[in-house]
Amino acid sequence: MLAKVAERIYWTARYLERIENTARIINVYDQLLYDLPTEVNISWYSLIELSGLEPTYKATGDSTLESDVVHFLISDTNNPGSIICNLNMIRENVRTTRDVLPEQSWEQVNEFSHYLKTHLEDGKNRKSRHSFLKHIVGRCQRLHGLLYSSMSRENAWHFLSLGRDLERADMATRTVESGATALIVENGDASINLHQVVWGHVLRSAEAS
Repeated sequence: MLAKVAERIYWTARYLERIENTARIINVYDQLLYDLPTEVNISWYSLIELSGLEPTYKATGDSTLESDVVHFLISDTNNPGSIICNLNMIRENVRTTRDVLPEQSWEQVNEFSHYLKTHLEDGKNRKSRHSFLKHIVGRCQRLHGLLYSSMSRENAWHFLSLGRDLERADMATRTVESGATALIVENGDASINLHQVVWGHVLRSAEAS
């Protein structure tokens, strides 16, 4: 296998895992807004800090508004860590490695890309955001399932698994940290009573029971 092919497959898996977990992390905060007391102040900017994208975000401004943070993480084409940018990179990688990936993967990536581009406004709208993010997660899982159930256990599959596992470990810690950040000291004594609500949402975001 050529090194450039192995690299593209490896990063395809990382980008796919990153999209899924970014959607989950946003959903944690989105759902917390409905269950936490009004006196508890959740800073959406914490998601920028968790993503490690502070320098990129600050280059566009210093807004901590929910709408600006969500736009940056989902649909900002100037943010290399956004969902749309990661999906664009997946599409390019799959396009150039179609000979070693399942035939249907190119079709699924194109359908995923079309859905995202035509429903970006749903991600900005709080009423439709939960459904939008769930659909994003579902699309990722469908593509994951195709790749891991259809590929023979050879070099391409091993590079795919390596990328997935490394990114999953990294993003799992960020998901847990997103819950911990909601319980920071600045929320005062109320934080003591919020553990069940916050960690319940974190577990549900990971589809844990």
